[in-house]
Amino acid sequence: MNTVYGNGAFHWFMGVVEDRKDPEKLGRCRVRVAGYHTADKSILPTEDLPWAMPLMPITSASVTGIGQAPIGPVEGTWIFGFFIDGEDCQIPIMLGTFPGRSEPLNLIALLQNLAEAFSTPLTLSAKGLSTNAIPTIDLIAKRDEEEVARLNEQVTEQ
Repeated sequence: MNTVYGNGAFHWFMGVVEDRKDPEKLGRCRVRVAGYHTADKSILPTEDLPWAMPLMPITSASVTGIGQAPIGPVEGTWIFGFFIDGEDCQIPIMLGTFPGRSEPLNLIALLQNLAEAFSTPLTLSAKGLSTNAIPTIDLIAKRDEEEVARLNEQVTEQ
């Protein structure tokens, strides 16, 4: 275990906020980190996720009653951050948020399938993917086409 912060490999992450009801009211969020945490909530329930601390700007004292309130991410918000404890990856720090719609479990599953596809022997050498990744990619593409069609219908109705 590396006990000196910042000493060793720096581990960045992308994850989705699942809980922002911090009992200590410090602005922490429980974040399901893509590639580190399973998307299956029966295996890793939200209440077992670690609390991620927000990194506040230098313009905030970050002390109770002084400075800015660390509010912003809500359930479903995608965040970007790093683990302050390096390769142990147990103490997440939130740096910022990504704009967009929230589809947390689908994207995490896609990322995990792609990581698995590229770490196993390639069975489709021409495409560079294992057969495990193909159904997920096809499902995502189909869902995106259906979403575009639905949005187009809404635009033409107005």
